[in-house]
Amino acid sequence: PYLQAMEGRAKLVGLYEQVEDFDKQNFWRGQIVDAYRSAGGRNNDRTKYLAAESSFHLAEPLYNRFRSIQLTLPLQKSLADKRRAMDDAISAYGAIGSYKVAEFTTASTHRVGELYQTLATDIMNSERPKGMSEEEEEEYGYLIEDQAFPIEEKAIGIFQSNSNRVLDNIYDDWVKRSFLALAKLQPARYDKQEVVETWFGVSQ
Repeated sequence: PYLQAMEGRAKLVGLYEQVEDFDKQNFWRGQIVDAYRSAGGRNNDRTKYLAAESSFHLAEPLYNRFRSIQLTLPLQKSLADKRRAMDDAISAYGAIGSYKVAEFTTASTHRVGELYQTLATDIMNSERPKGMSEEEEEEYGYLIEDQAFPIEEKAIGIFQSNSNRVLDNIYDDWVKRSFLALAKLQPARYDKQEVVETWFGVSQ
C-alpha cells in the first residue's frame, strides 16, 4: 500500500544515511519524490513532508556544485558556468515551495539567498587580469562592483522575505540564519538579533 511503501522508502534513506552511502540515499529520495508526484489524492501531510525533505536534500548537491566553481580568467566563461549551476540550484529549491512545508520552505528560501550572496561575493573576489595599471585596476574594480551590487541586493531581498516569516510566527533555524545574514549585509538595520530572540524566547 502507498502509505506503507513511502514509510519503507524513508526507512531505506535512513539506513543508507547510517552507512554514508550517498548514492543510495539519493536514489531512494528520488523514489519518494516520484511516488509523491504520482500518488495525487492519496497523499497526506506525512507524505508531503517526506517529499519536501527529499527534494531539499536532492537540491543540496546542486548548491555545493555552484559553490565549488571558481571565478577565474577568462571571467566571462567561468561566470557563465557558475550562473548555469546557480540556475539549476534555484530551480530545484524553488520547486520545494509547492509542498508548503514550512521547515523546507524556509530552508530553500535561505539557500536561494545564499546563492545570490555567494555569487556577489565571488564576483568581487574574482581573479583580476594581470598587467593593468593602477588606474585600470581601479576602473576594473568599479565595473566589478556594478555587476555585484544588484546581485547582493537580490540576496538581501530574499533574506528579508524569509525573515518576514516571523510575522506568521515562523522562527526556525533557517529564518534565524536569514536574520544573521542580514545583520552582516545591513548591520545598521538588522544587527539587533537580541530583539528577535527575546520576542520568541529563543536563545542563541
